[in-house]
Amino acid sequence: SISMAMRSIALKPGQNDEDSSIPRPFQDLNSLTMYYLQANQQHLVVIANSADGLPVADPDYGSSNPFVRVKYDGTVEQSPVIMASLTPIWNHVFYLPVRFTDPVIY
Repeated sequence: SISMAMRSIALKPGQNDEDSSIPRPFQDLNSLTMYYLQANQQHLVVIANSADGLPVADPDYGSSNPFVRVKYDGTVEQSPVIMASLTPIWNHVFYLPVRFTDPVIY
């Protein structure tokens, strides 16, 4: 299990992300994958390549149906499911919008 905690540099010391006046990015509730990137937003890019040594989740077949789910700042994205594999290869790229954008980077 991997977990990550981050704090936006746009927040003042002592200010929580939950109380932030910076709006959360919008994600269509009907989709776990974002296909269209907005040019005026910055994105956190997460690449899921592969995994090995996964435990057997289906003892009848001796395999698992693994996938990767990334949650960041209220946005959830999921990779395709790799059927019947303990060593899946996804090569999947997640683009997660970041609330704080720096105009200098553009």
